[in-house]
Amino acid sequence: MVIFHLAGHSGAGKTRLINALSKRGMNIPRAVLYTSRMPRKGEVHGIDYYFLSRGAIAALPEEKFFVGPMRDMLQAVDLVQLE
Repeated sequence: MVIFHLAGHSGAGKTRLINALSKRGMNIPRAVLYTSRMPRKGEVHGIDYYFLSRGAIAALPEEKFFVGPMRDMLQAVDLVQLE
């Protein structure tokens, strides 16, 4: 298994790059992150992110989720999705 981490500041074009690669036939599975920020226009819960409160993210079981701070919010990834 190969894992790529695509990182960049907000608005850098990460989603656009993933979408362009997918349109060219590359199968790129994506882990949907949990975030405590509010959804942006057009973002869909469960597709782009799981939008939860800081408290709900902080309460996720540590054996199943990796939780960490990101700027002024909390984000988490479901470790099972990475498998």
